[in-house]
Amino acid sequence: MRSFFEGLMLSLCFFTQIPALYHVKRVTKKTYRYLALGIPLNGLVLGLLTILFFHLLSPHAPDIYVGVLSSVLYLFLYGFLHLEAVADIIDAYYGSHGGKDVHKILKDPHVGALGAIGTFCFVIVKVAALSYLLVSENYLGILAVLFLSRMMVVLVIFLSEFHKESKFIASLKESLDKKSISIFLLLSFIVVALFGHVELFFISALVTFIAHRWLLKQIGFLNGDGLGFMIEVVELTLLNVLVFT
Repeated sequence: MRSFFEGLMLSLCFFTQIPALYHVKRVTKKTYRYLALGIPLNGLVLGLLTILFFHLLSPHAPDIYVGVLSSVLYLFLYGFLHLEAVADIIDAYYGSHGGKDVHKILKDPHVGALGAIGTFCFVIVKVAALSYLLVSENYLGILAVLFLSRMMVVLVIFLSEFHKESKFIASLKESLDKKSISIFLLLSFIVVALFGHVELFFISALVTFIAHRWLLKQIGFLNGDGLGFMIEVVELTLLNVLVFT
């Protein structure tokens, strides 16, 4: 039970800007397992905070403005972590066309012009979609999207091979086994079914598969940036599926 609690705390600490209220003294294989399996719960926590913020402010300002403000808050809550990965992947993709070392580009802390422009466009579409869903009060749909985008990444961690320098991801991968992943999949499907969006489960799987194949073909390997990129691509796709259906 302690490993379960500590794993969830570390997951929130690593992948969100929510301050940790508990200090983990010793990290074990079980801690890594629950850290990995707890990643989708981060989406639910961030989604609930975003919806709560929208509800608190909506009586005091126009809904569309509060929707945009709440959507931007969501980006702040996870510290733009995955959006940074989008910028890196865009830079690496275009850099590879010029024969540059992709891994060096991904490790470079600076963002190129193409990465910045691409990410800016990405953010505009994402904020627009999320704002519309907030104003439309499609809260269960939002929670399902934020949950699924992170859930699929856990499967990718379990099933894929990663760049040799991705030590943290390697630790997460080694902690997972078929039994824990099977239970994780079943519980995740139940959660999405309770939200009333089973169709998004299968769409997210398809988009994750396509993004995974594209990364291997264009970048040549997977690392943390690749995972962040997949989270953002799945999230953006599912948000727009909800907007247009």
